[in-house]
Amino acid sequence: MAGKGPPRLPTAVLLARGSHRGKSRAKTEPTAPAIPLEMVPKAVRRKGRAYWTKFAPVLSTMGVLTTADEQALVQLCKMCVDLDYAERKCDSLGWTVIEDGKVLESPWPRIRDRLRKLADQGFRQFGMTPASRSMVEIQSSFGLQTAPATGTENKRPLGI
Repeated sequence: MAGKGPPRLPTAVLLARGSHRGKSRAKTEPTAPAIPLEMVPKAVRRKGRAYWTKFAPVLSTMGVLTTADEQALVQLCKMCVDLDYAERKCDSLGWTVIEDGKVLESPWPRIRDRLRKLADQGFRQFGMTPASRSMVEIQSSFGLQTAPATGTENKRPLGI
């Protein structure tokens, strides 16, 4: 049944780890070209463009941004704009609101917390958190890329 267990790891991650599952999946999995960074998609509105210009070059350098990932990054940018709005609402309205003479709990803190959770999931999907990067090794055409020597060579290489 779908939905049980942890989500599937990307094939690139499995190949970088040397897993036999990655080799069998890679034969049939399509690859997508990289996104040209000069063009911001039209779906990214004015406030989201700041996030696009912040995230896209980093993700492209990491080797995880392709045309197939464009819509996911657009959604992440939109979510970050919504999260900013919810943060501003929490700051301005506080935790309670007065409606018809009654003191009620404001919905904005819950909305903000949900958006934070969703944004964190999006960041993890792109490897934009330290924990999600620590599990990824990217293989280039020249071999395995690892982090520079820092005295922690016995740990897993840091994906870039």
